Amino acid sequence: MARSKRKVHLSELQLAILRVLWKRGEASTADVVAELGARRGLAPTTLATLLTRLAKRGVLGQRRDGRTLVYRALVSEP
Repeated sequence: MARSKRKVHLSELQLAILRVLWKRGEASTADVVAELGARRGLAPTTLATLLTRLAKRGVLGQRRDGRTLVYRALVSEP
C-alpha cells in the first residue's frame, strides 16, 4: 500500500533536527546534540524528547544500535 502524502507542520527547531538528519542520513541523539545543542543552548534531554516525539508522529524512524537510538528522516526534504 502506498503512503499518502500529507502535510506535516513542524516548528523551526523540529526543522533544524530534520536538517541534521537529511545532511547525515542517520544520526544518534548524541550526534544531534553535538550539532545543535551548544549552538541553540539546548539540553540533551530536550533534544532527546523532540526526537522521540517526532518518531511517534511518524516523521522519524528509529532503530537501536546497542543502547543507542539512531534516527533517520521518513519525510523528504522540501
